[in-house]
Amino acid sequence: MGVAMGTASARQTSNMADHKPPLKHSDAIAAELEAARAEHERWMEASDIYAGNTPDKYLSKIERCAQEVTRLERLLSYLRERGE
Repeated sequence: MGVAMGTASARQTSNMADHKPPLKHSDAIAAELEAARAEHERWMEASDIYAGNTPDKYLSKIERCAQEVTRLERLLSYLRERGE
């Protein structure tokens, strides 16, 4: 039993040394927002260079990305107002 307790204690010490402070929820959302904006920009660029017969080919993807950007912007604003 003493060995198991010593091992657990050593593991706890190791985990404490490796522990990094968790990201604030708003930081994670900000990272998601950045990725969503980049995806939106990629679809906008794809639409701009598309020369095919279907002018609205990328429209649904662009709209979906724009909605996600808006959702994340609102969520981030809300979280920052609350200090999260």
